[in-house]
Amino acid sequence: MLLDINDHYPELPELPAEELQVSEDFKQGHIIKADFTAIDLDDRETANAKINYYIRQISPALARDTDIFALERVDEYSASLKVAQDLKGFHGSWMLQVEACDRGSEYDPIIALPEPAENNCRTRDYEVVVLPFNYNSPTIIYPTRNAQIRLKYESLKNGSTLVDTNGSTLPNFVAVDDDGGIYGHVTFSLRSTNDNENDHEAFRVEKVNDKTGQLVLENDQAVEPFPKNYSITVIARDGGDKQSETSIYIVFINMTGEPAFLQTTFDTDFTGTFILLY
Repeated sequence: MLLDINDHYPELPELPAEELQVSEDFKQGHIIKADFTAIDLDDRETANAKINYYIRQISPALARDTDIFALERVDEYSASLKVAQDLKGFHGSWMLQVEACDRGSEYDPIIALPEPAENNCRTRDYEVVVLPFNYNSPTIIYPTRNAQIRLKYESLKNGSTLVDTNGSTLPNFVAVDDDGGIYGHVTFSLRSTNDNENDHEAFRVEKVNDKTGQLVLENDQAVEPFPKNYSITVIARDGGDKQSETSIYIVFINMTGEPAFLQTTFDTDFTGTFILLY
C-alpha cells in the first residue's frame, strides 16, 4: 500500500485584472469570483489536498474594524470571493493578501508518520479595483441662483479677470461633487437663459481645476453697458451624464458715467403723522 505524504503546497490561481474589477455600486453578497480554487497535487481523497482559504490582510487598512471582501467556503477544495458589505464610498484599489492552507495536520494514515503532520500554506496578493459609480449631480456653490453680478464696464479685455463694481476680482465659479474619479470632476459651460438670445456668447468659463472655473470675456467688442442685462444659465457637468444648472444676471456698469439704478422705477408706501402749523 502506498500512502500519501503531504509534500505539496497549494498553488493559488493567477487571475486576470478584468476579473477583479468591480463597481462601487455592488452590494453585499455580490460574487466577484465564484470558483476560487488553489491546486494541491497531493491525494484528493486525503486532507492533504483539502484547502482552507483566508484573507490575511487588506490594504490600505480600513479606518474601522470591518471587511469589505470575504472568501466563503464552497466545498473541500474551493471558495468564492465575495463583497462583504456595500461598496459605496470604497472606490479605489485594494490589495488582498490571500492565504491557502491544506489540512495536512488532520491527515491520519494507518501507518504512523515519522514526524507530526503539518499544514502547508501559500500566500498571494490580489489587486481588486473598485470602479467609481456616478451617484450624484454637481452642486453649484457659486454663483448662487438668480444672482445679479455687477461688473465694471471700463478696461474690458478678452480673457482678462473680471472686476465687480467694488473693485474686487469676480470669484471663481465653484461646484462640488462627492463622487470618485471622473464622476467627481466638474466642468462649467454657459447658455443663454432666454430663447433666441445670444447673451452667453460674450463669455466663457476657463477651467481652473476639477471643481472651479473662471468667468472671462469671450468678445469684449460685443459687450454693452447697463441697461443691457445678460441673462445666462450656468451649467455644471460631471464626468458622467449628470449636471446642474443655475440662472444668473450680469450687468456692466459704467463707473465714469452718470449714476444708474438697476430698476428705473419702484413703488413704496409712505405712512406717518401730519402736523399742522398755524
